[in-house]
Amino acid sequence: MGGKPHRTTHMEDFRNTVSDLELQDLGFSGNSFTWTNGRTGINNIQERIDRAFANPRWRLLFRDA
Repeated sequence: MGGKPHRTTHMEDFRNTVSDLELQDLGFSGNSFTWTNGRTGINNIQERIDRAFANPRWRLLFRDA
């Protein structure tokens, strides 16, 4: 939420790489955002800056992860 918009080409490159490598997002639990700039109101910026991915083989080896 808030902050500079992401470049579409960078986001597209990232999505293509995830797809090409057959990676799956492992999801998360807890807060939707993992970073904030600590400001309030319209100056507040919140981001999810950590993500975990795995390929299908890893998912088979670690089914409970």
